[in-house]
Amino acid sequence: MQIDQKRLHDDIDRIKRIMNHSCSRDLVQSNAIYLLGLDDLLKGTCGEEIDFKEMFVSVRQAQLFTYEMEGKVLDEVKRFIQNNCEELLKIFSVHDQAMDKIGFLTYPYPMDVYSYDESFFKDVILAFYSTLGKDYYKIVKKYFDENRIGMCFVHETNTSSALYYKIPLLKSGYVVSKSQVYNTWSLCDIVHELGHAIDAETLMFPQSKKMNISEDLYSEVFSLAIQRCLTDFLIDKNVDVIGGRLIDNETFLDNYGFSKKIGCAFPIKNATKKQLKKQREDILNLDDNVRYFLGHIISCNLINLYRADPKEFMQTLLRFSMSRRELNSLDDAVEKLGIDIDSFYRGDAVINEMIDNQGALKLIYHKAGIPRDN
Repeated sequence: MQIDQKRLHDDIDRIKRIMNHSCSRDLVQSNAIYLLGLDDLLKGTCGEEIDFKEMFVSVRQAQLFTYEMEGKVLDEVKRFIQNNCEELLKIFSVHDQAMDKIGFLTYPYPMDVYSYDESFFKDVILAFYSTLGKDYYKIVKKYFDENRIGMCFVHETNTSSALYYKIPLLKSGYVVSKSQVYNTWSLCDIVHELGHAIDAETLMFPQSKKMNISEDLYSEVFSLAIQRCLTDFLIDKNVDVIGGRLIDNETFLDNYGFSKKIGCAFPIKNATKKQLKKQREDILNLDDNVRYFLGHIISCNLINLYRADPKEFMQTLLRFSMSRRELNSLDDAVEKLGIDIDSFYRGDAVINEMIDNQGALKLIYHKAGIPRDN
């Protein structure tokens, strides 16, 4: 499964024509991060680089605009954390204390057992998205039909296992995975990134004038909620019960210990340049932590709705996503999703999912006689 290189070159040529026609600083500034991403995509797919001069912009300009955008992200993250500090600490603590209390365990993954051929890999993804509604299925099928999904992607600096490259100017994008094998892990990565594609094509692009995508602190809710539904689908349809359970297990582990990092969002008295630089790095990391944690916690609270009615689940997710940029607090987000606020802060849904998943894994590994990691 590879990216159509001709289509990618054609898309880049279309962007050059748009940039040349406009010659607008605002257009360059608002798309700088995506132009750099497109350059990464071209390097990782074709081993080539974009000639930025043909777009009346230099690489340095694009990097500077991206740095300025990061500054806005830092301000947004600090504001959100400072305004919701008590609520965030509460859900961070409940999550970590529950894991500590039940003695949360990790498990080895039998990589040699669960792998698919390309055709079945694609069929599983399409079958899953068909449960969410025909509009979303059509977007995913378009990405397959137009060869906008690629495996074995090479990126020298980004540590993510998969990426979605948005192209707002063309209202489309590309999904890539670094994996060289078709298994449940890479399938989950692709489904997650396709969640971003659906979010972008149905919500972000139409709202682009009102919503700065990079400042959206709920940007992972849509894709992580869909990822959580995928693991449920894999378990329910007996596609890969162990793999589905293990991915859920890893998600809990990945979101452990954030309460210790939250302090970096507050001012440092008489800070040195070195301290400010370190704080900037810490906040950018915390930005990812907060985005993924919010997506993880909310997905645990919505999974029972997916089990009862996938279409209603998507409608709820859609309504939330359409209004998420106007949310002023975490309480607003919880209420918008129709989640009981007291239950949310007690962590009822998260703890239930955590205990259920751990219990199922213990039983599976005990019956199979496979030793645990710890």
